[in-house]
Amino acid sequence: MSAIVTDEFTSAVRARYSDIAEAVAEEYRKAFSEDELKAILTFYSSPAGAKLLSVQPRLQQTLSEQGRDAGVAAFPKIKARLDALDSATGK
Repeated sequence: MSAIVTDEFTSAVRARYSDIAEAVAEEYRKAFSEDELKAILTFYSSPAGAKLLSVQPRLQQTLSEQGRDAGVAAFPKIKARLDALDSATGK
């Protein structure tokens, strides 16, 4: 399932890449001054910035897994509270 979702998502992004790239550029223009954008570019061109770019996908994956694990751990308590609420309201 994961491979199918990844394939379809990648395909959809590629089909809309120019629109997405323009929207991203516009949001950066709104959020940052030209000097700030130059500073960001300087950082990402530095060894530390290049390293961040190279490890960021792995970091995001790990952090996403941590968030998912927290959600899974919370689910039994969420269900119990919702069940108690349903009981209290007669549903």
